[in-house]
Amino acid sequence: MHSFRHLMRDRLRAVECPSDILGQIGGWQTEGVGHGYGKGYPLEVLSKWLEATA
Repeated sequence: MHSFRHLMRDRLRAVECPSDILGQIGGWQTEGVGHGYGKGYPLEVLSKWLEATA
């Protein structure tokens, strides 16, 4: 699982995925209190970036 998360992070970086979306997809915590507010990105937005890695 550990290597899968690293692979996914590399693939998302390769398609120039914004870091806040990258963090939400991978479950990585981003810095700052404001990043914890709200519901996050909708599944449609996350799906778009995941499809770009294929």
